[in-house]
Amino acid sequence: MAEEKHQKKSESDKDVKLAPLQLLIILGLLEGILEVDAMSIDKKQIVVIELKGSLKGHTELEKLFAEMGISKVSFKK
Repeated sequence: MAEEKHQKKSESDKDVKLAPLQLLIILGLLEGILEVDAMSIDKKQIVVIELKGSLKGHTELEKLFAEMGISKVSFKK
């Protein structure tokens, strides 16, 4: 019985690994840079969430992207 509790605890203590882009999306949502624009669920129960936001005036975020080697994001001035 003690072994079962130990196994259940170790399974729930697994580290969550997120990709840099996933972390940036979470950061954007928490900082108010990104917001949910639309959400849809199709008949196969595939969820699509559209985010929108402005990077204007967020030069620190631009630096963070550059430091992480993310170059697919375009910043228009």
